[in-house]
Amino acid sequence: MDPFQDEKFILTVSSSFIDVSAEWLEISMMREAYGQTYNEGICYEFCAGIDFSGDISGKMFICMDGYTKLLLLPYVAAKFNLSQFHWEAAESSLLSYVNQIGGKIFSELEDYFSTFEIKPPSLYSNKLVPLPADEFRKYAVIFFLRDEKKKKYLGRLHTTIAMKK
Repeated sequence: MDPFQDEKFILTVSSSFIDVSAEWLEISMMREAYGQTYNEGICYEFCAGIDFSGDISGKMFICMDGYTKLLLLPYVAAKFNLSQFHWEAAESSLLSYVNQIGGKIFSELEDYFSTFEIKPPSLYSNKLVPLPADEFRKYAVIFFLRDEKKKKYLGRLHTTIAMKK
């Protein structure tokens, strides 16, 4: 366990979320809170997981409640220039957003770690994902989402980073 590597990863995740949200969806995102968590699992309306391995290994989960998901979907639809948004496409559209974040994290960390690899995101929406304390060091990062142009609150995005011990 290297606390410096954990902190570097958390800071990179935070900046990647903020950058991708501003560039891709044109919304502002502010890191509201972060710290170590002892939760033994997660379950959200929308949950996507990204596995990473190499010098540092584990999983990162990007999660939203139903309220945030509903408020964020029009921004994702606008990104894809969809005039009529079909709810069937909601999960895959949000997964594309998560994939962009994963790509940004990879590009930021590939020079820092000698070996680092990120796998494509997987969906865990409405499923209980166990995160046993004996296997993972866990951190929670919560982001506040806002459309500054419309002065509109868009909810909170929850991130859980589980690093293998």
